[in-house]
Amino acid sequence: MAPRKSKTTPKVYNAVCQKWEESEAGWGIRPDGYSLHLTEEDRKKYVEEFWKHQRTVLGEAVPHEYTRESGMPYIVVVDKATYKELVAAKAAKKFGISKDGTHPKGQPGQDGWRTTAP
Repeated sequence: MAPRKSKTTPKVYNAVCQKWEESEAGWGIRPDGYSLHLTEEDRKKYVEEFWKHQRTVLGEAVPHEYTRESGMPYIVVVDKATYKELVAAKAAKKFGISKDGTHPKGQPGQDGWRTTAP
């Protein structure tokens, strides 16, 4: 008798991705990493806390150089380890994690950044 094929579907871990950009007077704008969140609500809290911290550190004036959200958030698939990292961040009331690079591997989003000049 031949072995039965498994009917189980692999577990998929989704997260919300928010891209970030750096703005510097005299130099312009460039990609500045991305953040991942378990939910859209977590993303909003993360951004709110980010700006609250920025105002505390930098005041209300627009600084010479600063980071801000870029584009629309979108859903990405993450591996189990990253998902666990997100769960731990939420438990610690951090609401997300920041990552280097322009986007999660293979998932640039609808408004993806150009990595080279046109």
